[in-house]
Amino acid sequence: MPKTIISVDPKKAPWEQETPLHNRWHPDIPPVASVKEGEAFRVECVDWTGGQIKNDDSSDDVKNVDLSQVHYLSGPIEIEGAKAGDLLKVEFLNLGPLDGDEWGFTGTFAKENGGGFLTDHFPKATKACWDIEGIWCTSRHIPGVKFAGLIHPGLIGTAPSHELLEMWNERESALVAEEGTEAEKPYVDASILGHWLAYRSPKEPCWASLDTFLISIRRTKHGMQSPARLLEQCLAEKTEATVTSKISLEDAPSTFQSLSMARC
Repeated sequence: MPKTIISVDPKKAPWEQETPLHNRWHPDIPPVASVKEGEAFRVECVDWTGGQIKNDDSSDDVKNVDLSQVHYLSGPIEIEGAKAGDLLKVEFLNLGPLDGDEWGFTGTFAKENGGGFLTDHFPKATKACWDIEGIWCTSRHIPGVKFAGLIHPGLIGTAPSHELLEMWNERESALVAEEGTEAEKPYVDASILGHWLAYRSPKEPCWASLDTFLISIRRTKHGMQSPARLLEQCLAEKTEATVTSKISLEDAPSTFQSLSMARC
């Protein structure tokens, strides 16, 4: 049995997991595990919504799903000896649901919360839960249907280098400045785009700059507090804030080559 290098508890939120999860591709997010070339190992993942969708008979969780904090990743996993520019080959030996969590779901998003390709025809949120037994899937919500489910790995990839990330930021900044909405344009000031570092809070990931910079977001009742404290309060209350204050992050982790994956 390959060793499990990352474990998750499906009953806990992503930010409550013993091993931290993340949902960004970034070179400064520190690795949580390390493997050698040729080593076989097991990685456990939460579903792409971070456990927001429940195995019940209501589609309210799909209707109200928070799409701003999805695609949680297990990792990063450091590959010992890997260097920038190397070709990383990863072979999946087996894929399957976690013990005691053998189910999945299908559904459609509500029109007012993302919608889908056929939103005009199906504007309301829907959900069907599927029980997985071996390769077979059945649903109490769609009686009489049974099919062989083809499990796929969800998301898997490597973090970009700082140089590639800077190129991405410059490209996306130019696109938003030229074609972005009025709501998006205030957030692409070159002084705050730069290099980003994942800031882990008790609730959700958010962002702080790797270098000293100015954060500029909308003001709330919290006023001009320390940037880190203000961000924590805003995340806890799911509000937005304005901070115009310099923040310096010390002891930033060194760059590494890593791998992250998620379950869909």
